[in-house]
Amino acid sequence: MKKQGMEKLHILVVDDEEDIRRRLRYYLESQGFYVETAQDGEEAWKIVQERPIDLVITDLKMPKRDGMELLRLIREEFPDVEVIIVTGHGDMESAVQALRYGALDFFNKPLHLKQLEGALLRSQKFLTTRRENRLLRARNRAQEDVKSVEDIKGKSEAIQKLREWIVKACEYDTTVLITGESGTGKELVARAIHFGSARKKYPFVTVNCSAIPENLVESEFFGHRKGAFTGAYEHKLGFFQTADKGSIFLDEIGDMPLSGQMKLLRVLEEKKIKPIGYRYDIEIDVRIIAATNQDLESLIRQGRFRSDLYFRLNVFPIHVPPLRERKEDIPILVEHFVKDLSLYLRKQIQSIDPKVFKKLMEYSFPGNVRELRNMVERAMILCNGSTLKWEHFQVFMGRNQLISEENHFLESLNLKEHEKYLIKKALEKTNYNRHQAAKLLGISWSTLNRKMQAMGIEKQRSQ
Repeated sequence: MKKQGMEKLHILVVDDEEDIRRRLRYYLESQGFYVETAQDGEEAWKIVQERPIDLVITDLKMPKRDGMELLRLIREEFPDVEVIIVTGHGDMESAVQALRYGALDFFNKPLHLKQLEGALLRSQKFLTTRRENRLLRARNRAQEDVKSVEDIKGKSEAIQKLREWIVKACEYDTTVLITGESGTGKELVARAIHFGSARKKYPFVTVNCSAIPENLVESEFFGHRKGAFTGAYEHKLGFFQTADKGSIFLDEIGDMPLSGQMKLLRVLEEKKIKPIGYRYDIEIDVRIIAATNQDLESLIRQGRFRSDLYFRLNVFPIHVPPLRERKEDIPILVEHFVKDLSLYLRKQIQSIDPKVFKKLMEYSFPGNVRELRNMVERAMILCNGSTLKWEHFQVFMGRNQLISEENHFLESLNLKEHEKYLIKKALEKTNYNRHQAAKLLGISWSTLNRKMQAMGIEKQRSQ
């Protein structure tokens, strides 16, 4: 029955008759569904609270808690869970009441299994669409969440000072350069600046400078006219035209090729762009917010970054502190991530063991806030109950030798040596697959490449 591309439903069968539970389970599992069973409404309600259930097929008349009460609880607390009522007491009043409370369908006993097919297919289609939408929302959640300086989470002195600088940047239309290690949340700061400024009603365009090939920089940033070059089959608006009257966020600005830096400098100086194939310039009104995790002054000395562009960008510098310098914010961030990820992961985490906060605050977090979010997500996936515990984190941290119980080892190394050690371990673990190693470390592929180059780490295992 499971159609290709559709979700594989997790179904809970609730009935006080063991024979009915067994027969339904056998049939549903033969159709490719995950199935659990409960003998009454009380047991069913505990399962729904603890585990991700998509569909409940429940008897109406049961001891302890009947099907109607179970339906009401589910619709109030877990509106994403569908419910089908089955009863041997075929009165129309109960059927109408069940549908009024939001039941997907209502069947009388004896239940013919073929009757379920239509309801199951409807539920599959609905859940597939809903989860696709949820995934899209989850991908954009970081962009949607931060709309003001108050959305920057934390209570540490470092974060309070950061908020003060953001508020100042919001008051003026000047160019901002955000610095900080990878994973600290530089894009969130940029968003807070944009949405706190007079440009908040206009576009906020994010550009990852390290992901754009040198030969496409001009076309991507400034656009082109149809037929301007081979392959230009239609007109294209560049990032700057798309961001007109709004802000453009140039992330990883240190990775922009020198040819692109020269063209960006002209935009900053003249407030004009010239799309490929155009004979005239186009005036633009865009605020530029740039970010980097590199030392641009060092890149200037190496001849990899233009000094004149640096001074144009560095009008109002803002530094985002690493997580190890504001560890008192870790409990706040963990609680925020648990709440943020609950919908996406379909988890109901009611509490967090205090040991989680204590242990995490002993760790150095080379991947910063991004690494912490990844840890929380992995731990929530492992958690089958309503309490997030240290054991859910320790599985991964122990495997990667990141647990803070090894303080005697960490204290013997400075941060750069520790970082180099972790990168080597991640590469070994992934058989030198840099994409997988970067994901394991909670950093971007380009950041890993840059660190490997700076530390003299070979890109493949020595033979």
